[in-house]
Amino acid sequence: ARVYYDVDRMIDDMRERGGTHFAHAGGVYDMLLVLERARIRGIACQVDRSQHRVTRIVMGKLTLRDSYSLWPAPLEELCGAVGEKTPELPWPCLCCRRCGYGSPCRCGRGCGGYCQIGSRAGDGDPDLEDYVKADARCLHVALTGLVEWSRDHKISLRGTLGQTAWVAARDE
Repeated sequence: ARVYYDVDRMIDDMRERGGTHFAHAGGVYDMLLVLERARIRGIACQVDRSQHRVTRIVMGKLTLRDSYSLWPAPLEELCGAVGEKTPELPWPCLCCRRCGYGSPCRCGRGCGGYCQIGSRAGDGDPDLEDYVKADARCLHVALTGLVEWSRDHKISLRGTLGQTAWVAARDE
């Protein structure tokens, strides 16, 4: 797995290699950053959307897809469906946005440590790198399981769950 601290370098490397890459909930997070960098840099791309979510970005031989559009559940549920342990951030919530008690979280329902990702990412935190790699591995295992299950049941996966269901119903 490659870890990038420069988004433009990541985009350039991915465009050079090509292929299809997934990001879970990428259509409301990660892929928006890629689109903004493409806009700023003048990189032509094709974008598909479903409601507020970007479902696909095509830049030449590179395709980015949002796996949430295909399997609309939290990553924790995807991992559980294929027997994988869900990665957890190794540090606590410091913002406690849910209960308003402040930092550190005392209600046990805080953000799970996501409030610290921004500051830690810029420093190249090895714990964050490990978390991101584990997160990507979990998504890969879940999507591989979905592809195999779909193939076994003769279901053609499309860009969204709705498109997949429509094609499956039409082909019945």
